[in-house]
Amino acid sequence: MEEIAYRGLALAGFFIISLVAWMTGNKGQLNQKTIAGSIFLAWIVGG
Repeated sequence: MEEIAYRGLALAGFFIISLVAWMTGNKGQLNQKTIAGSIFLAWIVGG
């Protein structure tokens, strides 16, 4: 499998986990700062 396929799979997994967390938690507005920080951290670690 190529690297782009792994990155796509990881991105899909991130959104699935985010969706499940949103569905089970508070249905209010999403905290944009937390989401941006999570994406940045995942990008740096997975880099």
